[in-house]
Amino acid sequence: MTKLFKDDSYKKGAVKTYIREKFEESLDTPDEIEKITEPYIDVEVKDFRGSIVFYVLFSRWLQPNLLKLSYNDITDVFEAVQHMSHQLPDGLVWHEIVRIDQHAIAISYIINDNYALDAWYKENYDS
Repeated sequence: MTKLFKDDSYKKGAVKTYIREKFEESLDTPDEIEKITEPYIDVEVKDFRGSIVFYVLFSRWLQPNLLKLSYNDITDVFEAVQHMSHQLPDGLVWHEIVRIDQHAIAISYIINDNYALDAWYKENYDS
């Protein structure tokens, strides 16, 4: 029997990387100046009340000269979130907005079906 996602760090890592890469693609712009000012994206995986939650943080913490998110940044992030809803792996669903202010936006996704997510992982990452 294969390990469920909550017990398998490789599978969680694959989903974490997938989420970050998809958001980076969505927020990527061809203009070099805008690339410098794009929000920093971090994805953390945590166990929350027995469920695995993927927290996605958009901020400017790695760019001290641009600590605040602009209105355009916030709009871009939520457009990326909307776009991402069509690209989520099976078994992973939107959870909540954890934080939103001028310095960061944090959202979360939660596993609602371990077996569907496991099948997605096998299809995309197992050789």
